[in-house]
Amino acid sequence: MYIRCAICDDQPDLLQNLHRTLDAIAENLQIDLAVFPFSSGRNLLYEIQDQTTYDIVILDIEMPGKSGIETARDIRQYDDDCLILFLTSHLEYAAEAYELNIFRYIPKPKLSEKLPAAIADAARQLQTRCKQCYLISKPHLVEKIPFQNIVYILKDGKYCTLFCRDNQTVSVRKPIAAVLRELPGDLFTRVDRGCIVNMQHARRLENHTLLCCNGIRLPVSRSKLQTVRQQFFRVRGSYL
Repeated sequence: MYIRCAICDDQPDLLQNLHRTLDAIAENLQIDLAVFPFSSGRNLLYEIQDQTTYDIVILDIEMPGKSGIETARDIRQYDDDCLILFLTSHLEYAAEAYELNIFRYIPKPKLSEKLPAAIADAARQLQTRCKQCYLISKPHLVEKIPFQNIVYILKDGKYCTLFCRDNQTVSVRKPIAAVLRELPGDLFTRVDRGCIVNMQHARRLENHTLLCCNGIRLPVSRSKLQTVRQQFFRVRGSYL
C-alpha cells in the first residue's frame, strides 16, 4: 500500500530530522511511505486546496504565523479523512483541538519512542480503509470513495462514471469489467452490459427495472434478471 505523508515544521533542522526518522520507520515496518515536507502551514494548505491529497499529516502545533491547530482546522474544511498527528511539547493543546478528530499526539521529547507505533497504527487503519474504498489514482491525487457511498456505475465509452449518494460523480478510465473486479462481489452486481449497482441502495425491483435510493430507475437486462433478483433479496434482506 502506498501512503502519502505530509510533514510540516517551521524549523528546517527538525523537519529534516523528522523526514529521516520517517524514512527509517517506513523501512523498518516495510511500508511504502512517501514523505512530503512543508516549512509552513500555508504552503501545505495551498497544496490541499489544489486537490493534492495526503493519507497522513504530521503538524508541529507551535509554529509562528499559522499554528498547527489553525492549519489542521483549515485542512478539515477540505479533507475529513486524512490522519492528523500533532507534534507538541505541551499536551494542554489537546483540549483546544478536540473537535478536529486528531489521530495522535506525539510529545517532541519522545518522538523516536512514540512515532513508530503511531505510524504503524496509522498504516493499519489506512489498510482497513482501503479494503472498504474504491481507489482512483490520478497525477498528484489518490481519491478514495467508500463503497457504501457508490450508488451505481455507468459505462461511458472508454470511461466508467461512479454516481454517489452526495450527487458526486467521478470518472475512471477503465472497462466496466475491470471496475467490477475491484468491487466487493457481495454488494455490487452488474445489471446489464453497461451498469453496475450497489445493492445496498436498491429499493425496488419491478419487472426489468431497479429503483435506487436516489430515485433513479435502471434497466435490468433479461440475461441478468435472475442474478439481480437473487442478489437483491440477499443484500436487501440483511439491510432492511
